[in-house]
Amino acid sequence: MRAQLAIPDDVHVHRIDLTGRRDETRVLPRSTEIRSGDMVQFVVLDHRVYVIRFDESRIELAGMEFLRSTGQDRPPPLLEE
Repeated sequence: MRAQLAIPDDVHVHRIDLTGRRDETRVLPRSTEIRSGDMVQFVVLDHRVYVIRFDESRIELAGMEFLRSTGQDRPPPLLEE
């Protein structure tokens, strides 16, 4: 993934796995601390559709500007890994 996205080796990438069955959704790890400059990768491990939403009140202005400028503030549904 790093090579495909040209992510430098010194950037920490947090992997968040999404899975579940019936009315149960599992997010692993349950919590993580993201620092400025870190990246997050969401990975779907089943055949369900997920939508990731951000609590804009908890994201610093520079972070929200980045999400908006890159079209990631309202991402499309995650359909596959």
